[in-house]
Amino acid sequence: MEKEMGVVTIGVAPDQELIKLAEQPRAIVPKAMAIKVIDEVTLKEANDVWKDLKGLRERVDEFFKPIQDSIAESKRKIEESRKKAIAQRDTIEAGLIRAQEYLGFQMAKYKKEQDRKREEDQRLKKEAEDRAKEEKKKEEEESLKKAIDLEASGQTVAAQIALNTAIDALRKPVRVDIPIAPKVKLEGVRVRTTWSANIIDKPALIKAVAAGDIPMEALDPNMPYLNEIARKKEDKMSVPGVEAVSNITTY
Repeated sequence: MEKEMGVVTIGVAPDQELIKLAEQPRAIVPKAMAIKVIDEVTLKEANDVWKDLKGLRERVDEFFKPIQDSIAESKRKIEESRKKAIAQRDTIEAGLIRAQEYLGFQMAKYKKEQDRKREEDQRLKKEAEDRAKEEKKKEEEESLKKAIDLEASGQTVAAQIALNTAIDALRKPVRVDIPIAPKVKLEGVRVRTTWSANIIDKPALIKAVAAGDIPMEALDPNMPYLNEIARKKEDKMSVPGVEAVSNITTY
């Protein structure tokens, strides 16, 4: 097998060599899977077959390496072109993005303030409407009581007038003239509000989880940190609630 001008040239037809290579595992894999290591004899047999498997894997790697190298080189050139194009695009867009982000921040800030004012206006209007309803109810009750008292004292005409006043007050709708800040509308701009958590008191969070007030998911363990301790301490690792686990592999 040799390379010419970056192209892989194979003495035997590629498909034939590949077929020949693909046939070899059909015999050795079942043989390996049938071995059970129970004594020194079977241990040596397993060791010998293991080395044969390793050698076969090396031949497989040797066969595919030129192809992989060629693909890798093509990918490298494509990646270089991609990065160059991205760099050119980023250079052109940099000023546009900066200006757009600036205006976006300004618009979002204004919208947030207007939304706050709108909510405040709505709250004040509701409070004023509640007061007006309460005053109206009080007025109705006073007019009705006055009509009853006048009727009881024999002043029928005056009682009727007071009753009509109570009825008019009942029919009169409650109106409160408090302007509400308009809802901000932006053309061609989408505004999205997102929320995220920021831990400001980790001990308090831990206590809440320990007390059962917050699910355990709020304290997912830092596995890279714990694995690093396990690699350094091995079976002497001592971390409450954590055990060191060994995994033996051959290579």
